[in-house]
Amino acid sequence: MPRINSSDWQPIGVNSLEPTANDVIREIEHNAIVTAGPGAGKTELLAQKASYLLQTGLCPSPKRILAISFKKDAAKNLKERVELRCGKELATRFDSMTFDAFSKSILDRFRNGLPEIWRPSDNYEIDFTINNANPMLELLRQINLSESELQQLHYKSFERHHLTGNVLPETGLTEETLQKQASKKLWHYLLHEQQPSRLSFTMIGRLAELIMRTNPKLLQALRNSYAYVFLDEFQDTTDIQFDLTKTCFQNCTTLLTAVGDNKQRIMGWAGALDDVFNHFQTNFQARSFTLIRNYRSAPRLVAIQHTITQVLEGTNAVRVESMDTSGDEGECRILIYDNSVIETQHIATIISDLLLNDDLAPRDICLLTRQTPDRYTTNIMHELSQRGISARIESELQDLLSESFILLVLDMLKLISRTKSPHEWTSIIEFLVSIYGEDQANSLANTTNQFIKTMKLRYATNGFNNENDVVNFLTEIKHFFGNDVLTTEFRQYRQGNYLNDILQKASNSIYYYYQNTGHNLKNALDAFEGKNSIPIMTMHKSKGLEFHTVIFIGLEDSALWGYANNATEETNGFFVAFSRAKKRIIFTASINREINGVYVRQNSQSIAPLYGILDQAGIVRENMN
Repeated sequence: MPRINSSDWQPIGVNSLEPTANDVIREIEHNAIVTAGPGAGKTELLAQKASYLLQTGLCPSPKRILAISFKKDAAKNLKERVELRCGKELATRFDSMTFDAFSKSILDRFRNGLPEIWRPSDNYEIDFTINNANPMLELLRQINLSESELQQLHYKSFERHHLTGNVLPETGLTEETLQKQASKKLWHYLLHEQQPSRLSFTMIGRLAELIMRTNPKLLQALRNSYAYVFLDEFQDTTDIQFDLTKTCFQNCTTLLTAVGDNKQRIMGWAGALDDVFNHFQTNFQARSFTLIRNYRSAPRLVAIQHTITQVLEGTNAVRVESMDTSGDEGECRILIYDNSVIETQHIATIISDLLLNDDLAPRDICLLTRQTPDRYTTNIMHELSQRGISARIESELQDLLSESFILLVLDMLKLISRTKSPHEWTSIIEFLVSIYGEDQANSLANTTNQFIKTMKLRYATNGFNNENDVVNFLTEIKHFFGNDVLTTEFRQYRQGNYLNDILQKASNSIYYYYQNTGHNLKNALDAFEGKNSIPIMTMHKSKGLEFHTVIFIGLEDSALWGYANNATEETNGFFVAFSRAKKRIIFTASINREINGVYVRQNSQSIAPLYGILDQAGIVRENMN
């Protein structure tokens, strides 16, 4: 592909970018820190910068670009956007992954670079429970700590503050304090006394940093590979992730672009670093940029967002301009109900009317909660179902549907279950050609076509009688692609039973929907992907997403119970929820809410400042009784 002169390069697929965004794209002499609020087009900015660097040869082959996101679906979306903007050939030099995947890839490839005292078994398992209070308490008991010692350790926060609280010394931990003694024993127990080793992702992050810090040749190879690094949602970066970033890319020729928004910092509970923007600017001598456009939300909603911003940043906060020229100013409402039964019925009516009269698709609407969506939306889902409307809590399926292997499986299942699926056919053939070469294209197409015919016949003959039938069917698809190919192309599948675990989870979900769609595989796949369902999720899960209409259920003290202890982070979360809406946001509250079959009176005294923000913006509370 011929190179484009940098002075002639133009943004691709968009009408225009704001001047500051163009400056960020063309910044190739300094590290950059970019403040970009909701709707500013962060993903598009990074995709355009990648296209600029690849198409102009400023990132010449074999140099690569590394993009690190916090969510799997965000990493996937950015990769797809880059492919769309500059083509698949150039995009092969664009690696998009999460921080966890980046850390894990370092450990999996260079585990033997660790000192023996820090080296896990090659088939180590990821334990997602280590950072939970009760499992941690049991682990500390396993290393023979007394009850009085356990109380001194504050086991609920032991992993974050002590086990992984600091970078790992090459020669091992010392034992000056009880905390260090316990950390040393627990690392040894999880690495060497457990077979296979058990690790959390925070532990993997610390081990990855140690590998890079103590192996200069590996570090230089990494730096030689990546000329540019993008860091998305930077406000949620933890101390472990920042330490890894510094070790890998500080004081070298690799240029970093970090993008984020302090107003959307909602991961403090998970260790997000305070004041990370200033830390980055100081450690990487970065130039600072601020984007001031919102391409998502209607003008009225952007104006209310500014009211929230002034609470968080002061009256001198930069005013953002809505780029919505549709003439729809947007709508914000607060609906107060006497009880959650009336709330349920009215929300279902609102949704029915939106689908019927506003020409919206189910996934244009989202129900948000602060936490525990099942507690607030189970009755709403039932009422919607009575009206022929599907809604579901996304949770684990969000991550599952971002898995590279599951996307291949879905493409293959669609080819098996449908008469024509040209997009899926192209996707699979391009994947296979990228592995085996263009000269094998015809042979690969013939082999794939024959496999599809065989699997069509098998499905037509037998169908799925139970979950094991689906597991076996998906296992055949895995064998078609080849385990070695999958683990080579997607490094996250090299460790342990991860690939088989997600195959099992996908099989369970597909069979569930298969049973509930009249044993119709095509409809089951649509349901699995949520194509005709209204998504329900927590505000944390909604980060990076956008919807025509957002309905936030339960603007009440008990839902935002953390406000009293951390008003700033809860206000950030409120801002995140609000800014998901393109045209309309509705907040609901019930004076009496049903909890476990009992009506409990709700208050809004603790979160009165949030209501005050909406009052200040001129939003009138509507009594819906």
